[in-house]
Amino acid sequence: MVNSGNLSWRAVGGYQKTTTFWYTDEPYLADGAGKSVLKFISVKSEATYNENQEYLFEDGKLIFYFYHFDYGEEDIQEYRFYFKDEKLIRYLQKGSEENPRYTRGDAHKVYDNAEQLSKSFMESF
Repeated sequence: MVNSGNLSWRAVGGYQKTTTFWYTDEPYLADGAGKSVLKFISVKSEATYNENQEYLFEDGKLIFYFYHFDYGEEDIQEYRFYFKDEKLIRYLQKGSEENPRYTRGDAHKVYDNAEQLSKSFMESF
C-alpha cells in the first residue's frame, strides 16, 4: 500500500506506508502450495515517526521478525522475534521499556500478522 499522492492525513501529517515482498518464483509455478517461494517482507511507515518491520520466511514459515520504531532520540525501540516450528524460541528487546510496542507475549500477534501478509502476497497473483 502506498500513499501515491503523498497527501497528509488528519492529525498525522505526511504519511506513507510501503509493503515490499521478495520471492523466488511465482507461486503458481512452484511445487506445493506456493507459499514456500515467499522469502522476505518489508513494511515501512513514515509519518512523524519511522517504523520498519521485516519478516523472514523459510519454507513458507516465519522464522524471524524485526521491528524498529523511531520517534526521535528519546523513543527508539527495536524488537526481534525468532521462531521455529511456529513457536517463539527467542525474543530480544532494545530501547525504551517505558511504553513498549511489543512484549514476548505478542509473539502470536506477530505470527498472525505474518500469516495475513503472506495471504495478501498469495492473493496478488
